[in-house]
Amino acid sequence: MRPRIAHGHLVVVICLASIFVCFGQPSLAQDDEDLKPQSENPIQGPSPSKDSGSGAVPEPTPSKTSKPVRPQLIDTSVEESANQSPSTQMQEPSDQYKDREAKLPEVLKKLVQAPHIYDLSRGGRSVESDALLQALALGPSIREDLLFIVESGSPAGRIYAAYLISQFDQPKGKQILDGFKTEKALVINKSYCSSEHYTVGEVATDLVSPRPSIILKKLSR
Repeated sequence: MRPRIAHGHLVVVICLASIFVCFGQPSLAQDDEDLKPQSENPIQGPSPSKDSGSGAVPEPTPSKTSKPVRPQLIDTSVEESANQSPSTQMQEPSDQYKDREAKLPEVLKKLVQAPHIYDLSRGGRSVESDALLQALALGPSIREDLLFIVESGSPAGRIYAAYLISQFDQPKGKQILDGFKTEKALVINKSYCSSEHYTVGEVATDLVSPRPSIILKKLSR
């Protein structure tokens, strides 16, 4: 004998089945969507662009207004020369200086703006070395002229003037040369076979030393 199902129980089962059919299918459909292969709905990352990629750092785009830097040797030198202070440029001698220089003995005119000193330690001779010997023959009479050259001459001319003073007034000449020891102006030391650059201070220090290596006057035999 089959068991009888109560009519009330049957109604409950039918209702539950209806609820499952009505409300369960969308959930299953949603689950089906979630279970679809990823190929149907692939997850795509951001599309590659110029600013992103495989980790490579993008090269900066050059500005349209940028131009390659070129050396400007001529223009730069002209501009720098124009911007130099008056003390660093070659100044035109004043009228007072020209008048005073014109009164110098002819032999000292060869020394006042001498371009270099001439070192006789290796032999030879020069216009400057000959003028030095001629000036020595004039003695103390050219003292004031030499003091003018010490103040206003070229670096080489000032050294020659101080040296000449030391030949007839040794204390005064040494005092002037000692005052030159801190000067950084360059002077060319020229000889028979070479040409070297020293500062005025280095030359002055050598000239007042007991055994100078730079010889401005030939030693008498």
